[in-house]
Order: sequence, then structure tokens, then C-alpha cells
Amino acid sequence: MARKRKLITGWRLLFFTILVCAVFLAVDDRFVRGAPARGFYPRSTYLMVSSWDFPRAWTTIDRGDVFERMKEDWPRPYRELELATRLTTGIRPTPERWNIWLGCRTVFAVAPEGVGITAYPGRLLRWADALRGAFGFGPGNNGIGQYRDVYYAWRDGYLIASPSRAYVAAACIDETAPLLHSDSDALLTIQWEGAHRGFVNLAPGDGMPISGQVEFTATDGARPITLPQSWPVEPAVSISARNIGDIARAWTALDAALARAEIYGPLRAVTAKAIAAWGVRPPAADAFESADHVSIVLLDVDNSGSVPIPRAALAARFADSAPNVQPLAEMFAERQTVPYEWKGSAGIMAPLLGMAFSPCVAETPYDWILTTNESVMADVAGNLSEGPACGADVDIALRASWEKLGAIAEALVLRAAEDGLVPRRSSEDIKADVIPRLTALSRLGGLTVDGVAREGTLKFSGYLAKAGESELP
Repeated sequence: MARKRKLITGWRLLFFTILVCAVFLAVDDRFVRGAPARGFYPRSTYLMVSSWDFPRAWTTIDRGDVFERMKEDWPRPYRELELATRLTTGIRPTPERWNIWLGCRTVFAVAPEGVGITAYPGRLLRWADALRGAFGFGPGNNGIGQYRDVYYAWRDGYLIASPSRAYVAAACIDETAPLLHSDSDALLTIQWEGAHRGFVNLAPGDGMPISGQVEFTATDGARPITLPQSWPVEPAVSISARNIGDIARAWTALDAALARAEIYGPLRAVTAKAIAAWGVRPPAADAFESADHVSIVLLDVDNSGSVPIPRAALAARFADSAPNVQPLAEMFAERQTVPYEWKGSAGIMAPLLGMAFSPCVAETPYDWILTTNESVMADVAGNLSEGPACGADVDIALRASWEKLGAIAEALVLRAAEDGLVPRRSSEDIKADVIPRLTALSRLGGLTVDGVAREGTLKFSGYLAKAGESELP
């Protein structure tokens, strides 16, 4: 009888414990969800990633269709982040543990002072920090504490944490930091500062749907653009706009961003010297003034010669009829050119590096076409279709095939490794570590982003990884 009574008492105690834990977690969850997503970071911060429910975003992305396609070749894309977090805090991060200890409101930020987060933790972490403080291990007189390799402080009920003490100190006092743009309906909001500041929201759903805006001046037009879906061969990547200047400004912004990459500077310098040596002039500033819209595509990269040669093309479409293509032909005025014709489209070819790099210029009734070699012109001339058109409001369209970009990247990386251009990495290292990741990226399907120009701002929407298609109308 006594044994039975003890058994019943044990079950009651277990039930009571579970009930108390459930009530605590429910009340604590309501507590953390009652706070908005706020970020405290230095005024010099240039990148922020925020989420109103980071554990949910983590779980949704991890179990979504995009990551499922990648996992065969790259099972844990975020392994390095997990390892770094575990080594820094001593805790293996999971969505459930994050929710219990740090809550759901989360902001990551990157600044010259370092990388840090802002979170609104539940009572469990607050009590744990209070207990550490009672034993003399809490924040000092300056309000900054340390746990293992992480510095932290509290501000208005929010936890600021970073491996950098300077980051935490600046985040505690700065009142002029960039204003956080965060959307409670999005999984994540990525925000950046600078000359072209803006943000992008990642929404739940297949294909990683996105929307956002960037401070970028682009030409606004009324006629639908048709070139993004006109190419007879699917491009690896294409960008189309109403004005060549819009693409040039976009490239300038990208060029500035890529300048931080160690390998980009020498590559850019070599390319500039090659163009100067080949005697190629840039087109006149007003060469495309009467064009309705333009499109630039990368189809592939010819990796068979002494240097990789891009197989690329530019097309300019005119509303009525294309004028004489002479402004493009003048780019090669200092080089010997050969008159050519492709399916009734007259033009010229300039053999700068044999047939591998033999830029060609041609005109059709409604288009100008410039290609990097004759084989591309043979595919394109006479085969550009009339559409289908993008949406009536679309002023800039970006398309990409992750499969083709992945194949190009694999070939270039392998060649660079074989030529000894990858520091401290052999071909075997590249094949074992880098190639599986590129193969995983090639399974993402297609990227499609459409932008609408409005008074110095470009609003955009689309998909980062639409399965089964590289382009959407």
C-alpha cells in the first residue's frame, strides 16, 4: 500500500512539475512577445538582420523547399555559424534553445567595431544573470559584463552581446545609430546603409519570396520591357533596364561592394589593362539615348583557352525601328574589323583574340546586338523574340539560373586551383570542400527579381530560388 501511495505521489509530482514548466513557458513566451523588435548597435553599423520571431524563421528556412534541395550536397550550410556560437558560448544553438534563452525578437548587426546581437530574453536568462551578479560575476560599474568570450550589457530591457567590447560599449551609448526597419510579417529583414541604403524582406513560402526597396535612381517608363524573356538561349544571368545608364550605375554600386574581396582588385586591374590593350572604346554617352530598353546577359564562360572568356551579349530594343548600329561599331574603330551578316542581320566582327574573343555588332529591325564572339551572335541574331513582356510597371528585371551559375563557378574555381591561384588550397581541397557547396547552390532553380522605379527609390519583389524554372514572366 505504501509503495502504491509513493507511486501515485511520484506521478502527481511529475504532473505538477510538467504543468508548472508549461505555465512558465507560456507566460514567458507572452512576456517576450510583448516587446517590439529593436536594435541597439554603434552608429557606424552598415548591416542589420532582424526578425520578430527568429526561432520560427530559423525552423521555417531549415525545413523549407530550398534547403531541402541543397542538403544532399551541403547538409548543414550554417555549420560554421553553429560551431562558432558553440565555441563562444558553450551552448549548441537550436531554435528551441534560442527561444528559451534569448526569446524571439532578434537583431544581428555588423559594424567596424565588430559583430553583435540585440535580443529580448525571457525571465530565465534574466534570472541567471541576476544570480551571476549576486555572486560577483555580473556587469561591472560600466554596465558591461562578460560570459566566456562574449561581452554583454542591458539597455531598456534588451540584451546587447558581442565578442567585441568596443561594439557593446558603443551600442550602449549611441543615440544616432541607423533606424531599424523591421517587418513583423517577414521571416527576416536584411537592411544595409551607405550610398544605396535599403532593405529586403524574406517572406515565408516556397522559392524564398522577397520584397524590399533600395535608394537607387532608375528610369521610369510606361511601355512594358520584353528583352528579359526574349533570349533564345537561357542566360546564366541577365539584367534588363530602360536605360544603359541604370545598368552602369548598378554595376558601379556592385563594383564598390566587390572591392572588399581580396581577389577582385587584381582581377579588375587585369581586365582594365586587357581592354585598354585591345583598343576597345566605351560607347558614346548618348549611344543608347533612343533605345526603349536594354539587356545584358552572361550565357557561359569559355574555359578552354589560355584565359577564360565570357560568352556574353548586350541587346538594345527600340520602340519603332532600330537606327544604324554605327555608334556600337565605333567601339572597335581602332581595330581591324570584318563585315559580317547573320541571318540577314548585317554587322561587323572584331577578332581581338582569335574566334574565342571576337566581339560582333549587328542590327535587326528593332534591336542592336553586341556579343563577345561570333558563335554567340550566330545563336542570337534573328532569334530574339518579342517577349513575353514583364509587368507594365517593371523598370529593371534581374534573372539568373543557379544551375548555370553553379556550373560556371565550379569550372572557374577548379581552374584557379589547378593554376595555383587559390592560396593554401589544393585542387583536392577545392573538390572536397568548395565544389559540393557550389553543386548545392546549382540546385536552387531560378532567381527572378523585378524592380519599379519611383522618385529615387527602386522597389523590388520576386524569388531567390524558384524551383523548376529560371525565369518567371
